Amino acid sequence: MFIGEMAAKKVLELNPDDLGIYSLVSNYHAKVRKWDDVASVRKIMKKIGMKKVPGYSVVEVKGKLHAFLMEYKSHYQYEIMMQLLDKLDHEMRAIGYVPKIEFVLHLVMLAIAYGLLNTGPGTKLLIIKNLRECGDYHEATKFITKIVNRDIVVRDVK
Repeated sequence: MFIGEMAAKKVLELNPDDLGIYSLVSNYHAKVRKWDDVASVRKIMKKIGMKKVPGYSVVEVKGKLHAFLMEYKSHYQYEIMMQLLDKLDHEMRAIGYVPKIEFVLHLVMLAIAYGLLNTGPGTKLLIIKNLRECGDYHEATKFITKIVNRDIVVRDVK
């Protein structure tokens, strides 16, 4: 058993009613690609009536808030947002960006793409997200800011 697995088991024993702990343990298992363990933790959460808060990111464009949820593929600009993100990915790699594979696509990136597509050059983008998540988007946002020559701010709701 890995140290991370032992720690996850112990933390769950100490805090069996803490939704955040279950989410942390589930995310740990996902990071190490133990999908059966992810399913097991989610099953326990469901059994005891806990629900994980879904993540979302919001960007303001032309005075309106636009939210990106897990159902992002149904967005009317999904294809063009993905094309822009693919183009940015190539440009970022060309100037030294090395992505972390476990953070392939994040709702923050979709909000950034939407903001870039729907605002004029030089417009500052403010992205607000509801969950504190560590991820590659911090580093990616720095590179995107350089490429598009715009201020892009990402912050948590709190």
